[in-house]
Amino acid sequence: HKLLSLDKTSDIDEFSAYFRNKTVLLMAKMDGITCSLTYENGNLVKAETRGNGEFGENVLHNAFVFSNLPVKIPYTGRLCVDGESIIDYDTFNKARKEV
Repeated sequence: HKLLSLDKTSDIDEFSAYFRNKTVLLMAKMDGITCSLTYENGNLVKAETRGNGEFGENVLHNAFVFSNLPVKIPYTGRLCVDGESIIDYDTFNKARKEV
């Protein structure tokens, strides 16, 4: 399925006008890599980046390296989970030294 980036604005007046009569919750954004995970019968079978929005890069081989990413879940059937993959600077720099 498509993983398109949301339109962004840096104009505070445009932002305020859009949300003028709406209730909103704002939070700090952490930038990372959008990733889509697919589980079948509880097993991780696909991990892809957003790529160009229509075609992403297969990163399943990388997904098995992360200790906090479950490769098995208690779910029967097919489940797709979309989210943001992030890494802190200390961990990133440590990984770079190990390569």
